[in-house]
Amino acid sequence: MESFDVPCVVADNFLKLATGGQIKVLLYLLRFSERKCTEEEISANTGVSIAEVADAVLFWQNANIFMPRQNDTDDIIENTAEKKKLRKNLMPTAIEKMTKEMPDLHRLFIHVESILGTLNPSWQNLLIWIYNNLGLDYETIVTLIGYCKGNNKAKLGYVETMAQSWADDGINTLELAQKEVQRLTDLNQSSGRNISKTKKKKFDVKKYEEICVNNYEVI
Repeated sequence: MESFDVPCVVADNFLKLATGGQIKVLLYLLRFSERKCTEEEISANTGVSIAEVADAVLFWQNANIFMPRQNDTDDIIENTAEKKKLRKNLMPTAIEKMTKEMPDLHRLFIHVESILGTLNPSWQNLLIWIYNNLGLDYETIVTLIGYCKGNNKAKLGYVETMAQSWADDGINTLELAQKEVQRLTDLNQSSGRNISKTKKKKFDVKKYEEICVNNYEVI
């Protein structure tokens, strides 16, 4: 039976501090320390999202946990950082022009405004990035925003991180988004860590369609 070594400090100091995903990533990298592992491979074999893989590698590096061929893990961090650089802020005039040329984006702005209120340029840029670069469709984005709002987490950084995670995990349709929202809601309830003090309700995209239909104008 094959075996591999795990540093004692992991068992001594990190069983409570590290998350399950971080432990999985560490064990996988230690098991296959003789070769280079890509973030996609690690994600596929551990069940940890691609975004979480890079975070886990960074966690163990900051904790000074030795991993053979450590330089290979730098590629994981570099690749993830490169993806995050793809988001560039557009000037308001460019955003206005884009909404005129893309009716679906204009429609998305109206519906998100019905949830969050008036969108400033930072929010508009984030929604454009999620829609164009991450490939999440209109209904998926509205569902994501609705979930974040319902849990008092409708902050730019949180929404960006969650959207990236959904894109990495292939959650890019309304059906998959609603299943993920239900999973997260069940998880929060079962762990006793409900984010919202009010009862959670399934976010209904069609409801916001009806609310905004009078305000919608195809440009």
